[in-house]
Amino acid sequence: MSNQIANSLLEDILNQVAQELNDTLPSIRTRLLDAGRETLSDQSHLLAHWMSLASAGSLSREDVGWLAKGNMDLGRLTALEQSGLALADVDRLRQAITSSVISSIGKAILS
Repeated sequence: MSNQIANSLLEDILNQVAQELNDTLPSIRTRLLDAGRETLSDQSHLLAHWMSLASAGSLSREDVGWLAKGNMDLGRLTALEQSGLALADVDRLRQAITSSVISSIGKAILS
């Protein structure tokens, strides 16, 4: 009988973990991809604008290089920020899974 309880407990835990993963991971992935697309789009628009200004003589080649480097640095910082936010989501996921496991064990002990 205890083997059956252990199997039931394990299945309950795995189902809860699967549900937490299904609920959380897509939003993390979507947010990271959206941020990456937005950054690339912004950078391409800015670069085109700067190149236009350089063609008109309003910016020097060095100015465009400096602006592009600064923009790349900003992109890296934004990516780090998004990674940090994703890690916070992963920590929340880990806490939710831990709570689910503890709850399932508690239910199994009480039944």
